[in-house]
Amino acid sequence: LMKEASDLKQRTKSNATRLKILEAARFELVNKGYAGFRISVVAELAGVSKGALTHHFDSKNTLVTQVVDFIYKNDTERSNRLISKVNLTSDLFDCLIEDLKSFYLGENFKISISLLSLEEVEPELHDVIKSVTRQYRIPVEKKWIEKIMEFSLTEEEAMKLLSMSQAMLRGIPLRLYLLNDKGYINQILEEWKRVALLIYPAL
Repeated sequence: LMKEASDLKQRTKSNATRLKILEAARFELVNKGYAGFRISVVAELAGVSKGALTHHFDSKNTLVTQVVDFIYKNDTERSNRLISKVNLTSDLFDCLIEDLKSFYLGENFKISISLLSLEEVEPELHDVIKSVTRQYRIPVEKKWIEKIMEFSLTEEEAMKLLSMSQAMLRGIPLRLYLLNDKGYINQILEEWKRVALLIYPAL
């Protein structure tokens, strides 16, 4: 029993250290990108030695990959919680846009896009990040399509609504970068909702 208690304590400490490192690494990727990402700085931010960091993550790219897995896992859990709460009395469109805004306008998407742009410089890392992205996002998209179909839309209609909404949200970060006009963005989304409801009155 004493050994089990000791092992549990050690695992808890190890998991806490790992989490601190992932959070620090995420912070660095958001603020400095891959090019400015340094293992030594991450270790300092996490309050651990470089040796302790490399014990958990043996290379820069391993750590970066695990950060992406970590943030996508959290985003997926958030999306699934939201989808599970949507029912026929919900404003489906607002719930969908809320989820897409959280994903596409958040810092995590910024990290993913910056890493996916490394195809020529870091092709192996690019392929791994792309795989992780598909692993988490495709199941979320399937759940949204299933949920939309509950509102009497066909599978094709559900896929189109989701795809058009994604396209709308993906373009917003660039617009915010150029103009930083959140009021205008909200107007565009309201207009898209009006159009979507004309196309799909069942919503």
